[in-house]
Amino acid sequence: MRRRVAIILVVVIIAVVTALVVMSNGRSKEEASVTRDYTADVAASLKRLLQRSTATDDCFVIVKETSSGKVVQFAGSVDEPLLLVLAGQTLTTEEHARAAVLLGSLGAAPDGEQGFTVDFGRDVSAAARAATRIFSEVYQLREIDLSISEK
Repeated sequence: MRRRVAIILVVVIIAVVTALVVMSNGRSKEEASVTRDYTADVAASLKRLLQRSTATDDCFVIVKETSSGKVVQFAGSVDEPLLLVLAGQTLTTEEHARAAVLLGSLGAAPDGEQGFTVDFGRDVSAAARAATRIFSEVYQLREIDLSISEK
């Protein structure tokens, strides 16, 4: 029974990856590009996040795409690792499947229907790149205007 479940899971993952490849190959280079690279802005906010103390501050950053309202959240502090949190409740079925592929490749711990959590340790650059990839690859947004809130 476990072997059957494992085989089904592998088939589903292969199907999702194949669908993503087919979809991305069908887009022109102009459609696949993001209008502005926000990676440095996100990294700067995450660096400040990791300098804050949980004893005196709320320690999270919310990156939001202003038109769609889609978000990526981070938690962390001087004493805690940098965690990317993508809430499952806000994802469509298709977004959830794309997130599973992308974030799984980054070592995500799936939280079931709750979403995904990725531990980046202290690597703000990798975390910032992951956030911008979520907006373009998971949410498939082409015109991106991000706002960054530090809490």
